[in-house]
Amino acid sequence: MIKILVVDDEELTRFTVCEILQQGGHETIDVCCGAEALGILDSEHIDLIVTDMVMPEMNGNVFIDKAREMLPDIPIIVISGGGRTMTYDYLEIAKQQGTQAILNKPFSPETLLLKVDEALA
Repeated sequence: MIKILVVDDEELTRFTVCEILQQGGHETIDVCCGAEALGILDSEHIDLIVTDMVMPEMNGNVFIDKAREMLPDIPIIVISGGGRTMTYDYLEIAKQQGTQAILNKPFSPETLLLKVDEALA
């Protein structure tokens, strides 16, 4: 069974994403921040990451860089409600970091599951 790490500071988003992924036959672990996610990556076998970009303490781009240092080939899907501040474009940088997909919130369950399948192929 595929194990997916879901990283988002919004509890409702984490719950919803995990429900969709579980209904698609995947095992999930969810955490609220990048630091906690790095701990999971260090201790668990994870097949794919789904991460938000705008989070407190460690934004998604920093998390992606650190995750890639630990697991260079792990597929990463970005989910975001925006991703641009006045001086920083999180989503553009995520593309440059080699993420497999970027989904703007809200997205359909079908779209998420399709992007997961594509990222794992």
